[in-house]
Amino acid sequence: MCNDVDVGCGSYKLFENLKFDLLNAVLKYCKNNLADEKILISELERALSSNELNYNQINNLGNKTTIDYYNLNGFRCIMENNHPPFIDSFDAKKFMESYELVKEFVNDHFKLDNNKFYMYSVFEESIDSGEDITIG
Repeated sequence: MCNDVDVGCGSYKLFENLKFDLLNAVLKYCKNNLADEKILISELERALSSNELNYNQINNLGNKTTIDYYNLNGFRCIMENNHPPFIDSFDAKKFMESYELVKEFVNDHFKLDNNKFYMYSVFEESIDSGEDITIG
């Protein structure tokens, strides 16, 4: 929720599935568009290797890879073991920049009919107003 704009993010399991799917979309994007970035691809594969998120691996992506250089680390703001309590407007903008790059690889379950992220209106409100997004 941000200001009066509210979209349910779903159950804990759905939110975990979202995080996995977004990171998997980054991996697919890299394989299709950045095939020479072997270290980045390898580290993403390690973070996703057991069909669940390896949060220690995810937290080290920025240190070990070029993920920041390609604006693909915008999902970092939600990559915690639980729901983050909030997302500030700066992170909301980075999130949407990353989403725009990888959206063709994101599962349709997390997209609106126009290919926008299903919580787009909340993120847009945060970016426009400078207010935080409250998760929960």
